Formats: sequence, C-alpha cells, structure tokens
Amino acid sequence: YGFTGEIRYYLATEPKSAVLVAAGSTNEREAKLADGEELVSITYTNWETIQTATLSAVDDFENDGDVDLDLEIQCITLGDPEYTQDVYTSYEFTKLDDPDDELSMESAGMSLNLTSGSNWYTTSNGGEMTFDFKLTSEPIGIVFYDIYVSDARQAKTDIAQVQFDSYNWDIAKQVTITGCGRLEDVSNFTYYTVNMFLRFSDDPWYTEIGHSNMSISLFNLVSENFLDIQVADISDNYTTTGGGVSELQVRLTEMPDLDTQGRSEGVDVRFAVTIDNPEVA
Repeated sequence: YGFTGEIRYYLATEPKSAVLVAAGSTNEREAKLADGEELVSITYTNWETIQTATLSAVDDFENDGDVDLDLEIQCITLGDPEYTQDVYTSYEFTKLDDPDDELSMESAGMSLNLTSGSNWYTTSNGGEMTFDFKLTSEPIGIVFYDIYVSDARQAKTDIAQVQFDSYNWDIAKQVTITGCGRLEDVSNFTYYTVNMFLRFSDDPWYTEIGHSNMSISLFNLVSENFLDIQVADISDNYTTTGGGVSELQVRLTEMPDLDTQGRSEGVDVRFAVTIDNPEVA
C-alpha cells in the first residue's frame, strides 16, 4: 500500500532488429505496472539505455493480508534469433496490506438508537415511533440506503432513502414509522420489520457482509385493544444477522376481574408470540 518496486534492465548485446520487451504483474488486483512501461521497443539506437519497470501497489481496501506476486519481463521476437520468447525473467515482490483496512472494516457499520421520548412500537390508529440512524465511521465515498417496511398494511416510513458521505456520516437521520390498521386484525399485536438496505456504495468497507444491511422488528398495537396491555422494552429491541437478541416485556394494565369469592378469574392470561418471518428471527 503506497509503495512501489522498481526493476532496471537493458539488453546485453546489440540486437540485429527491433526487440519488443513486455513487462507485467502476475496479480494486477494487488499491484500493476506504470503506464507506458508494459511494452518497450528496443533497437540498435537505445539497446544500452537502461529501461525501468515500476510496480505500484494497489490499495484494494480489503483486509486480505500481504500478497506475493511476480513482475515478469519477456522478449517478443521480431526477427532477431537471439531475442526470442525464451528470453524471460521474473522478480518476486510482496505487496504489503494496508493495516488501516482491518481497522476500517471493523469500525464500519450502522448505529440505530431510539429517539428520546419515543416507544419501540406503533399503533394502528396512527401512533408513531422514531429512531436515529447514522454510520459508525467515516466512509471514503457515498453510502446510500433504502428504508422500507416489510408490510405496508401495518406501517409506513416518512423517508424512503438516506444518503451518507464524508460530511454527514455522523449526523443522525431521524426516521419516523407510523402505524396503520389492518381490517382482518383481531389480536392485540401485529408484527413487521423495518429494513435498511444498502442500495449503493463506492466504499468497499460498507459493502462487506455484516456492514451493509440491518432490520429491526417492531410490533403494531391494535388501537381498540391498546388499554389492555403494556409493553416495556428491556433491551435494544432489534436483532442482527450475527445473532443479536431483542427482549420485550408484556404485562396487563389492570387487574383481571374477580369472582364472588374474591379470586382472580384471569390469573392464567396467555399471550401468543409470533414472528412474521421465521427465516429472519
């Protein structure tokens, strides 16, 4: 990364005709030859002139470690029997990996936090929740996300796209999710996900698996049943593809009815917990 290797060469004897000398890297993804040095024509007028082949490292922004490669030099025959394709040599180089690649890949990601005063749920009569969304490190290019709800019948977002760059990467974008009702819903809860999907980025760190997409699971409370339950979040309340866990606590808002002997008839209250996409969580 940021380094160059150089080879200097010339013909050992005066050629009887023009000789083409080709030079190249065996791994151009990691290091490539300088422009104009890939093919050199040598004649009797310049055969003693020292030629240069310069190999420059390519910073691929990948945490792939040091890579060994060769710079090859070979003659292309144009009539001189002494300078044929058999005249070949190679020199070994090691392209050092940029140590910042590992650090940048580890720090690249997304930060999602509940907006102060908001709840981790929506309600079917238009109740809202909001969260703040930003990057965790400065990108070297544009990072563009789509934001959408898995079931538009349950909720909708106020913004559909978010774009970050080196100027606004640490400025939180506030996203508002508004709940809406489904006529067929008869239970207290319906579930859906809000997805942040990487649409485009010219930053390789943000296109790596594990740093590109995020989904959060939310629930929509049916408004006519809202007073029957209370939900309190006791964790971050979103899951990640790496096995992140979300926990919720559900309780009744009032004591169940008592029978004539003063005992609660509703002590055995059960809630059904479902996930709308079991392949995700």
